Amino acid sequence: ALPYRSAALHGLSQLLESCKQANLLSSIYDRIAQSLIFVIQNNSEDKIPPLIVSRATNCLSCLFWEGINGERVHFLVKLFSTNCEGARLAWTIRESSAYATAKLALTTDAAILCKLEMLDSLIKCSQNCLRDQKYWKVRVAGLSILQNLCKRSRNRTSSIQTDMDKKQLVLEALLPFKEKIVKLATSTLTDKESNVAIIASEIIDQCSWWP
Repeated sequence: ALPYRSAALHGLSQLLESCKQANLLSSIYDRIAQSLIFVIQNNSEDKIPPLIVSRATNCLSCLFWEGINGERVHFLVKLFSTNCEGARLAWTIRESSAYATAKLALTTDAAILCKLEMLDSLIKCSQNCLRDQKYWKVRVAGLSILQNLCKRSRNRTSSIQTDMDKKQLVLEALLPFKEKIVKLATSTLTDKESNVAIIASEIIDQCSWWP
């Protein structure tokens, strides 16, 4: 039954990824999120196989729409952070949790994202993943959180004023964390896995033009 459950969740993830309408994703979230969260929370191997937990996490992250807000964001960050720092959990669960956190970093409403507590939680989640010396895919997923935070800051290619204003707001909120972000990225520049070092260099380059 495991392959069928995995395939079903993977298929649902692909279907949800094709949906870009915030209202529709929000409606679907209200209908199925709790079932997926139940799977993610019961992540011990004797209850639910790690593959299913990972698939459920991926599926849940596909429901995050641009501008997602409310208390659900704080709950989700806490949920994924717990799994990111769970050293006893399967690496696939930690990887999918980090990518889900990165998706939140990219889609969360700017007003919520810019709170210091929220940014601190996201960066700590990345830091926990970067401590994994065994699985480079977990480290890549952890860096993707920082990478998406950098994408939310103001860049030189934006031309829409409202977009520029939001990016400026995020940039100002990120500045107190600049040193920590650069330090985390720099620590992985010499990683034996080239994919890790490439993303780290991109993060450092993005931060280089910050004030």
